Amino acid sequence: MATTIVTRNYQITLPKEIREVEDIQVGDKLFVSFNKDIIELRKLSRERLKAAFGAWKTTEDSVKTIRKLRDQSEQRTKRLGI
Repeated sequence: MATTIVTRNYQITLPKEIREVEDIQVGDKLFVSFNKDIIELRKLSRERLKAAFGAWKTTEDSVKTIRKLRDQSEQRTKRLGI
């Protein structure tokens, strides 16, 4: 486990061992999430972004796809009485 200090500008420096293990370079993007007292940083890798890109393979345009998904969600909500 490594520690770091929050500066007066609310910035932190990632410890060298973490940067090396996770291959974090200048300009890399990190996803920050939190739950109660746990703050989590995740490196956004190009492979993950590429995998998510085009995840909805459809011949419909995106507006029709989103409307269809929204309608299905509303139907499920009504059916479940939520």
